[in-house]
Amino acid sequence: MSIVSWDIVLGISMYLIAVVLAIVYAIKSKNGYSEDNVCGESR
Repeated sequence: MSIVSWDIVLGISMYLIAVVLAIVYAIKSKNGYSEDNVCGESR
């Protein structure tokens, strides 16, 4: 458990978050933000 390990973990986590956000953005752009509309109408 050193500072280097934390840097690696933070780097990987930030990279994964960026990839997930990019995939979610692509899926929403293809669906025309239908998921957001459904969530808004259901609630």
